[in-house]
Amino acid sequence: MSEELQPRSPSLSETLVSELMMPHHVNNHGHVFGGVILSMVDRAAGVAAMRHSGRPCVTVSIDRVDFKEPIFTGELVTCRARVNFVGRTSMEIGVRVEAEKLLSREKHHTNTCFLTFVAIDSEHRPVPVPPLELETEEDRKAVSGGAQAAGGPHRPGARAGRGLTPGPGISEMRPPTQRFTSKWSGVSVMRLICAVKGTPVRPHHPFPCQDIHT
Repeated sequence: MSEELQPRSPSLSETLVSELMMPHHVNNHGHVFGGVILSMVDRAAGVAAMRHSGRPCVTVSIDRVDFKEPIFTGELVTCRARVNFVGRTSMEIGVRVEAEKLLSREKHHTNTCFLTFVAIDSEHRPVPVPPLELETEEDRKAVSGGAQAAGGPHRPGARAGRGLTPGPGISEMRPPTQRFTSKWSGVSVMRLICAVKGTPVRPHHPFPCQDIHT
């Protein structure tokens, strides 16, 4: 096995992204915009995916996102991202979002999200990613849950509708959900998706990025 595909521990790619919520982050109700949180989630998960794969990565899908509690100005939002499961070229990243009231140090869990990323090369083609090195029981539970949800060992991200745990520190049970998937129209990204799915490129039509788990 080549050096770049040696197994890597999830702990090596774990990523924390924190940001203090300011007045320009909130809507007219004083709640932080959901898009602000999703941007942080995507960035945290992207860093974890790139750390694990050692390659540029693109977001392929984001599971349904439920906002458990509102987040307000002055709270510190932290996204913790960790690789839960890998396929051949794709990775499922679990992200736990917490908001902290800095003066009281009170923390509350606001979101848990699951994202699927694909590693790409300089030609925007999918490339293999390293397998996971399982160090703890929680690591093994996360991978086992991913395989069970997917119905096989090579389908990260297919956890929707299952009460499965998203890995170390991101372990709350999830309600039944329906996956939300991105739609891309850029030719280069469509070539990436078509390469994974083995279908012809259709440059003039949006392409639903579903079931990209190889």
